[in-house]
Amino acid sequence: MSDTEEQMGDNTKEAVGLRLKDLRGKSTLEEISTRANEVLGHGVFDRQRLSKIERGKQTANYEDLAALAKVYAVSTDYLLGLSETRLPESMGAVEYTGLTGEAANYLHNLHVADQLRDKKPSSEMSMCEMISEFLYHSSGAMQNLYFLYHRTKDMSAFKPSLNALTGETDARMQMRTYAMANKYYGACKILSGKSYLLYEFERISHDLREAVAKTANLPNALKVCDTMARENAMREFEIIKKQDSKKEANKRAKKE
Repeated sequence: MSDTEEQMGDNTKEAVGLRLKDLRGKSTLEEISTRANEVLGHGVFDRQRLSKIERGKQTANYEDLAALAKVYAVSTDYLLGLSETRLPESMGAVEYTGLTGEAANYLHNLHVADQLRDKKPSSEMSMCEMISEFLYHSSGAMQNLYFLYHRTKDMSAFKPSLNALTGETDARMQMRTYAMANKYYGACKILSGKSYLLYEFERISHDLREAVAKTANLPNALKVCDTMARENAMREFEIIKKQDSKKEANKRAKKE
């Protein structure tokens, strides 16, 4: 092997190692090697081998790359440093939904993780199904969040123009901000742009909390908890009642 070929091989090993280390994140070597073995169908991976590949001390063969690419939901070209697109297939999702590539890859990673988990009961939601449910319940809040984002941008851009004005009192500046708020909200009793923004923030936060509660089926769970608490209270009451009755009976028996 020539010096140039050897250098290219070292560069590739280093590129693969850096990619793998970055993708692993907070996962342990044991977790990734176990998942790779599940993909391969046999136990050739262990933490030492994966560690050597990450450190550029060992060359990953095609089988290694294919398994790790599936574990991390990326292409082998991405692992080799030949492409900056993690998964070409995600580009279709990007074009269809308007999501960023990072968001599409993140959702795909969750989908892969769902598939790698043990089979779940039919009544249990996967991560992707849970996200779909949350998006359904939070669609209104998301739209309001989008509008709030643009309103805060407008108000931020409006402030420098006020500062540039001369001879304008704070009261008049406050009135202008109030007018800006009511331009979007209509006639209201909000006294300042700040209180308006905070009001909208709290309203959106409340809607998002409601979406989380519905996604997690929290209302039904709380009803079950309340029912159990009432039943427990009734049982405790009956126990105390029986104990009191027994004490009264014993007192009467002693008197007799």
